[in-house]
Amino acid sequence: MMKIGVIADTHGDLVGWQKVIEEIFSDVDMIIHAGDLFNYGPRNPMPEGFAPGELVEE
Repeated sequence: MMKIGVIADTHGDLVGWQKVIEEIFSDVDMIIHAGDLFNYGPRNPMPEGFAPGELVEE
C-alpha cells in the first residue's frame, strides 16, 4: 500500500519543512503540498528562516 503525506501552508519555512520530512514524512512514498508554499502576505513580516527557493529545490 502506498503511503501519502499531505501538507499545506509551509510559507517558505525551510527549517519547519525539513523537520516535517525527517519526523513525520520519513516513510511516505509521496508528498502532496496543498498550497501556500511561499509567502505570508504583505501585512506580515518575513519570518526568520524564510527560504522559498530552497524549499522548492527540496
